[in-house]
Amino acid sequence: MRCDMDFSQSPAQRRRTRERNFYRVLVFFLLLGIALAAFPGWRVSLHTASLEKANVLLTGELHTLAPQARQTAELRSQIAALEKQITAHQQLGKRRQQSAQLLRAAAQAAQASAGKIRLHRLLLQGDRGELRGQAASAQEVRDFTAALGAAGLEGATLHDLHVEDGAYAFILAIPLPALQTGTSLAPAPATAAKVAAP
Repeated sequence: MRCDMDFSQSPAQRRRTRERNFYRVLVFFLLLGIALAAFPGWRVSLHTASLEKANVLLTGELHTLAPQARQTAELRSQIAALEKQITAHQQLGKRRQQSAQLLRAAAQAAQASAGKIRLHRLLLQGDRGELRGQAASAQEVRDFTAALGAAGLEGATLHDLHVEDGAYAFILAIPLPALQTGTSLAPAPATAAKVAAP
């Protein structure tokens, strides 16, 4: 072990030199500890400032994009409404197409029937149609049902038959054809049409 001593100084001077060196080292480590303790806070301050800037930028972007978001929502609602209208128009078009086919077939069957068939009403409801009319006899009703099948309205069944005003009032249930669409139709509100055989 080496021990350096300066004998040119008095013991009191050497003690003061040692004390000064000790305080210098102590101050150095104190400053180092303060710096180490302050470093995380300094980093947090930097991150906080960065986050505040980012929040300001995001708030500005949100204010800028808010009108566009509202406009997009309005356009989506308008598109949804238009799609509903298109669907309703398509269903109405299919119903009209079915109604026309049913009316033509019913008129042809009434003309082809040997008896005098009077058709009063045609109903389109759900997945079936209904023909209401009168005939002179039950046999004429059966003949008219067979004529409907020959005219393209297959599957017609007698739903009701009773005597009314000296004639046979009948109701025929007819499954709605898919027509050219090849798909079944969803139930729609009942529509009515009147037809009379010549």
